[in-house]
This record gives sequence, structure tokens and C-alpha cells, in this order.
Amino acid sequence: MTHKDLMHGQDYAGQTVAGWLLQEKLDGLRALWTGSALITRNGNRFNAPAWFTAGLPSAPLDGELYAGRGTLRRLAGRLVSARSCEDEDWHGVSFHVFDAPRERGGYFERMAAVNV
Repeated sequence: MTHKDLMHGQDYAGQTVAGWLLQEKLDGLRALWTGSALITRNGNRFNAPAWFTAGLPSAPLDGELYAGRGTLRRLAGRLVSARSCEDEDWHGVSFHVFDAPRERGGYFERMAAVNV
């Protein structure tokens, strides 16, 4: 799985969406956990410290690095520009998982399979 496999937004205008699942779009940085590394949607690697990725499964995860509302510019400056692995740059950052795209089943089955 690579950054090219990430979900992309679509226009659902005019479609009936009753019964669909909805996830809030956070003010963060899109990230793919490949099972061994965090990468940007452009394929560049985030140099996350080992403590940040400890506990993530070996399965790929599609998600977003988030540090709170209104923090995107600061977050991007710290994590993308310098590709930092400095601990202080990662404190207060969390990885919010949107999907486990390589797992089988519907959304709830995929998420349960990776225990997130």
C-alpha cells in the first residue's frame, strides 16, 4: 500500500446518503501508516519517534495527524517542513484513523480487525 491508495473526496451531491457513516474532517495532516512508517499523501516520510508509532498495527491505516482545532499550520511547519523526529514536535499530536483499507469486510469489521 502506498500514498496513492489513500481515499480521496468525492462529490455526492444528489445522492441519498441516509444510513451512511460520517467522519468529521479534522484540521490535521493526512497520513498513511504503512505498517512500518507514517507517510504523507505525497509519499514523503514523517520521522515520528518510536514512542509515537508504538502500538500501531502491522496493517496499513489511513488517517490524519491532529493536534487540535486551528493547529494545522503549526503542525505542518513542525512535522512536514523539517520532517522532524524531535519529541517536543510530536507531543500533543495524535493519529486519528479513518480506515484500515487492506482489511476485509465493512467499515466496522475492518476497524475491529486492527483494534482501533
